[in-house]
Amino acid sequence: MAIRLEGVMGRSSSDSSARELELGPINMKLYPGLTGLIGANGAGKSALMELLAQVWKPGRGEIVYEINGIQLHGFEARRLTGYVPQQISIYEHLTVLDYLQYIAGLKCLDDRAAVRAVIRQMSEWLDIRPVLHKKLGQLSVGQQRLAMIAQAFLGAPAFLFLDEPFASLDIRMRRGLLDMLAEAAQRSVVLVSSHITEEMNEEYDRIITLADGKLEAITADYEW
Repeated sequence: MAIRLEGVMGRSSSDSSARELELGPINMKLYPGLTGLIGANGAGKSALMELLAQVWKPGRGEIVYEINGIQLHGFEARRLTGYVPQQISIYEHLTVLDYLQYIAGLKCLDDRAAVRAVIRQMSEWLDIRPVLHKKLGQLSVGQQRLAMIAQAFLGAPAFLFLDEPFASLDIRMRRGLLDMLAEAAQRSVVLVSSHITEEMNEEYDRIITLADGKLEAITADYEW
């Protein structure tokens, strides 16, 4: 299982700065494990996350998703991808349970089984049960982020991309989320972004640093 970025380049204004960002060229491989993505605001973290989650296509280069040496294409890769954007985007009128079932349906999953599985999985670290029947528009920002995290885990994705997922979470939730990500990283490619370096600790297998849209460094085994 791996993701290869080969000469990936593009333009995006999705990061925190208003200017259009030139991203790349980026050449790297992502493997199963917990990888941190750091860089200042406007460095290109969100733009890279969106590329990997196939929100938009690179202007140049190629992103290849592989499982057991077999290349995945289009919907195959998207179905096996979980993504949490930095900006929360929700359907305010839906309950959390309805929202999770809707996303499961988009992924062509057995919605009830997939939702039950992710609720059981999250309950070990982040108990989402108390808000399942509440409408997303009535929740706090931290609770809305929990719902976004839950939908990303639907279907046990092979590729997980979380953009600033710890924002708006209290200390207990942050610790629970990190434990949940570390467990998922034993079988999935997990990439987590943050502009706060202190959030990256020894549980990360490697750290990728972006600066001005360019790959600045890749440091393994918490040697940074």
